[in-house]
Amino acid sequence: MAMAKTPSSPLTSPTTSYLQPQLQGRKIGGEHTQLGHDQYFGISSNEQNYKAAYGLYKKAVLEDKKDVVAMVYLGKMLREGKGVDKDVTKAMRWFDKAGNLGSMEGLYQHGLSLVRR
Repeated sequence: MAMAKTPSSPLTSPTTSYLQPQLQGRKIGGEHTQLGHDQYFGISSNEQNYKAAYGLYKKAVLEDKKDVVAMVYLGKMLREGKGVDKDVTKAMRWFDKAGNLGSMEGLYQHGLSLVRR
């Protein structure tokens, strides 16, 4: 009996291999980003604190100019007005920065912001 072919990883498949050079040296998220997630999702305290999360994501980006995860969350918070005043224009700038560093999520969120305008 023939075994089923195992699908290739999405990051190594021929259709996405063009992303590899763009993502080299990019962080998935540093310490402040992780602490921001803790506040954003209420992981350790079971209570969300968007204002604290925004400050931690901002600190993450100031310390590491390539932290695309923090950039995307800053954009989401600005677009939705979570913990900060709503500002879609600033949100789209953060999505653009993340996208220019190779973040597909940043590009997706930018497009989503355009559709929601």
